[in-house]
Parts: sequence; C-alpha cells; structure tokens
Amino acid sequence: MPVDTKEIIIQSFRELLEKKDGRVTIMEIVKHCNLNRKTFYYHFSDITDLVDVMVGRDMDALFHECMQAEDLREVLSLFFSFLLKYRPQIKKAIAAGYYPSTIGALGQTLQGFFMGLVEKKGWLYDPQKTDFDITLHCYTYAILGELIKADKESEVNIEKAVDESYRFLTGQLDFLPKC
Repeated sequence: MPVDTKEIIIQSFRELLEKKDGRVTIMEIVKHCNLNRKTFYYHFSDITDLVDVMVGRDMDALFHECMQAEDLREVLSLFFSFLLKYRPQIKKAIAAGYYPSTIGALGQTLQGFFMGLVEKKGWLYDPQKTDFDITLHCYTYAILGELIKADKESEVNIEKAVDESYRFLTGQLDFLPKC
C-alpha cells in the first residue's frame, strides 16, 4: 500500500500543534515524522500551505459524509458537531500565530461547503439571488467567530445553530432584506 507522505506531515503537524503552545516549525515537523526539509517542500510551500491542505482534506471528508444525509438539518448537525470537535485545533492554530491562514482557509472552505451542499442537494432557496454569495460570506465568518469566541463546548448550542443555519439557507431568516 502506498504511503501518503502528505498525510504523515499533516498528522505530525497536528500532533505537534496539540503538544506545543507556540508556533510549530518546519524543522520540528520533519524531525517528528523522520523526513527531511526537501520532502516537506516537495509537498507544501510553507506552513500556511500545509494548514490549507489540512483544512481542505478535513472539510472534504465532512462534505462526503454530509452528502449521504437525508435532509438539511441532519447535514447541519453533522457540520456543527464536526466544528466543535475541530475547535481545539482551530484555537491552537490561532494561538500559535496561524490566524490569517487558519481563518482564511476555514472561511473559504466553509463557504464552498455550504454552497456545494445547497447546489448539489437543491436546497438553495433562490439560485438567482445576487446577494446570496455576500450574505453567505458574512454568515460563514459569523459562525467561525461564534465558534472561536465560545470558551466551553457547553456555550455552543448546536440545536440553535442548526435551526438558524437552516432558516438562513432556506431563506426563512427575518433579518434578510427583501429584494
């Protein structure tokens, strides 16, 4: 069976990020997984690229799981449960100084995640609505902000998040402007 060197590097980064309170260096990563710097740079241009790939892979796996769901509420429940599980890694990456790349990668991936779901499952309430992309962008970063801001898992009400996201994605939120 072929070895997925990228995954080995990503896993090493996760493990080091979990153990450390500060930034993880490329030297620490390659030492941890018994590779050399050349191998790292063959697969990633820098740590930011590694974070982008890591987040993308995680979200791809979640997307495939969500595509098997029967309805939008089930998808949203899977989504928020995933984010809660992923939150400690997000907070560690931000604390280590990877804020722009972590939030940027997550934000773009979440937007793509939502857009892909509403398009593939046919859940978009008005595909002609020109402000949907902008509203989705704002909503995505609001979700990330709330997730990061909450200090404890108990502060995140998954049922409420699922309900509000469902109403947003189906055009039932009261605050959206009427066009």
